[in-house]
Amino acid sequence: MQRQRLGRGLKALLGDFELSSFKYAELPLDSIEISDLQPRIEKKEGISDLVESVKRHGILQPVLVRKTSHGRYRLVAGERRFIAAKMANLKSIPVIVGEWDDKTAALVSLIENVQRKDLTPIEEALYYKRLRESFSLTQDEIAVIMGKSRSHIANIMRIANLPDRIQKAILSGIISLGHAKALLSLKDEDLMLRVFEDVVKNSLSVRDTEKLVKSLKSKGKEKLRELQIKGMPNVKVRIKEKGKKVKLSIECTREELKELLERLNA
Repeated sequence: MQRQRLGRGLKALLGDFELSSFKYAELPLDSIEISDLQPRIEKKEGISDLVESVKRHGILQPVLVRKTSHGRYRLVAGERRFIAAKMANLKSIPVIVGEWDDKTAALVSLIENVQRKDLTPIEEALYYKRLRESFSLTQDEIAVIMGKSRSHIANIMRIANLPDRIQKAILSGIISLGHAKALLSLKDEDLMLRVFEDVVKNSLSVRDTEKLVKSLKSKGKEKLRELQIKGMPNVKVRIKEKGKKVKLSIECTREELKELLERLNA
């Protein structure tokens, strides 16, 4: 598959194959298995409305599957419809059978799921991370594939670097994506977790969290100054200030150090 075609989304991927390589079918549900390429984490969350719709109207849009080597079928896209059909006690489901390899199937699944906009930020971040690692795609290429800005892809992917506790809090809605972005600017994981606990305990808004993080970062910054000693132009004195502590660093010859010590003793 050529990368320049990826930006046209699912239609571009389907267009890489001859129309004759696809066929419409009605397959028994028990002949289809869910692929581990599916990005969704909370598979049954918010699915009750879809189940009721399936009971009344059936499956209106076919799911995408591919045939396995042992004669069964593996789901490529449409997992929520597949799960809803099972929960509605349907015996079969309409499908489009295509010939995809693992890499193409993963891309099709990603595009179909993310473009439906029902993935959580954590699910989106983890799937972009897998896409980058599995296909060696850059953030720019992922942005083109998904039709999103590079900054959106970069911000979402950074979520995957958060500690598990914070990821779970985002997933469960305890904190928002805005809180997560503020926490990500703290490089120290222990400090990040302490701030996270404060955010949850005190129900801090995103703006309050940003202010707290900013104040903590400013306290931790070192201030670096250079000092020139009168009469000793070649002596370099650097002063590092961090909080209430001050550190001096002196670069000089042995003779200059001797003179400097004599001045200090005087």
